[in-house]
Amino acid sequence: MTFLRGFLSPLPVVAVVAALLLGVPGLSAGVWTWPSAWVFLAVYGGVPMIGYGLLAVLRPESYRVRQQGLVAEAGKKQPLVDVVGLVIFMVWMAAWFGFIPLDVFRIRLLPPPPLVLQWVGLAAVAAGLVSPNSPSPKTATPPRPSTISPARGSG
Repeated sequence: MTFLRGFLSPLPVVAVVAALLLGVPGLSAGVWTWPSAWVFLAVYGGVPMIGYGLLAVLRPESYRVRQQGLVAEAGKKQPLVDVVGLVIFMVWMAAWFGFIPLDVFRIRLLPPPPLVLQWVGLAAVAAGLVSPNSPSPKTATPPRPSTISPARGSG
């Protein structure tokens, strides 16, 4: 498995988020350059892309499992609540990424956060992306339970 193949695998998700974060303010407010969104996209896209690239090289079997898709094949018996929950989560995130620029450039429900708070939020996003998208050390196989042999009687 090559690093490049793993590196490029999250690109469709990053492209959708980029389209929402950059296209919405561009189309609704004529703002095509939004530095905060570009920095966010660099972290939001870069961390998983590097993580998946490393995963493809260091743990190819784990990478293959993660590339099977969001909804499992019928034979794998994925619980319905998992499928429905995932779809609801994805729709919610897409709506959120579309709403953020509308609020920033049109609605203005909240004032912009201070720069320090923006960086803290960006660090939190990066930290949240590192764990699930990074190769973890292989866990050791747990020892097999020893079989207890019956006590031998003294003779």
